[in-house]
Amino acid sequence: MRVNISYIPHVMGEDSSLFRTHPISAIILCLFVILLILATLIGNAMVCLAVLMVRKLKQQPANLLIVSLAIADFCVGLIVMPIGLVAIIEDRWILGELVCRLWTSSDLTLCSASILNLCMISVDRYLAVTRPLRYSALRTRRRIFGYIAIVWLGALFVSVSPLIVLPWKRIDHVCQVPQHRWYQLYATIISFYGPCLIMVILYVRMWKAAKRLQRKDRLTIKWSLSLRPEDEQLLHKKKFGIFDLPYLLHHHHNNNNNNSAVCNGVAHHINNNIVPIIKPSNGICNGNSNSSPRKFVQRPSAFFHAMRMPL
Repeated sequence: MRVNISYIPHVMGEDSSLFRTHPISAIILCLFVILLILATLIGNAMVCLAVLMVRKLKQQPANLLIVSLAIADFCVGLIVMPIGLVAIIEDRWILGELVCRLWTSSDLTLCSASILNLCMISVDRYLAVTRPLRYSALRTRRRIFGYIAIVWLGALFVSVSPLIVLPWKRIDHVCQVPQHRWYQLYATIISFYGPCLIMVILYVRMWKAAKRLQRKDRLTIKWSLSLRPEDEQLLHKKKFGIFDLPYLLHHHHNNNNNNSAVCNGVAHHINNNIVPIIKPSNGICNGNSNSSPRKFVQRPSAFFHAMRMPL
């Protein structure tokens, strides 16, 4: 028999309580689960308070997904775990059919929401890494609330459908969701296998994007060390504007053909990810090792910016 979220007793009898059969084990188990419940409640409550009270965290719309994840886990510790502890200690279901349905539905809803929140966080970070300029303008609170709505609607779809569509067979002292084959198939795909597959794919692609940005950053540093004094003056004039890359690359190409490939290789990256600031240079591209110290800066890589800011 395939079991999803349920409790099936091993012994059907009045004296099957774990306190009567193994009192020491029951006490140790209760203490451990109570500590786990307290850690779950306190930890997730602190996450929610931190996002709501710290202005820097509150200003980032992506942190609302973390709050949604914390709320789902907080409710697991508040609703699901205590009732599950009672069922384990008694070794049979003693709370009635109504509580059984509420418990299993809550378990399905909250656990599915937790996994789907993790999946949506990975989607948000992937878009922030791969499309930093375009997605930063689209990453509004309204959009994030849309993500959260999708998460909780998907979780409700998994948990409510067996209550409405599928028959619920009642068995004495047993609490379990319907063991319908097709329900278990789509429920596990939506609430576990699908999100896990999406997260693995997206984080692998983010890792590849990070490696790609790291290579571009190295080329950018080499290029920034190559500027001549007249190029430096031009960049200081356009510090808060747009690079005149054709002008710069034309002068680099005319004055140093050996290093023009390096400068051209970072042209696209500079156009999208570099802001001039001040850093010493030694004149690599233009071959002038005696040139005066010049200063430049590189904008933080989009990958680390996207991964750091929500935290």
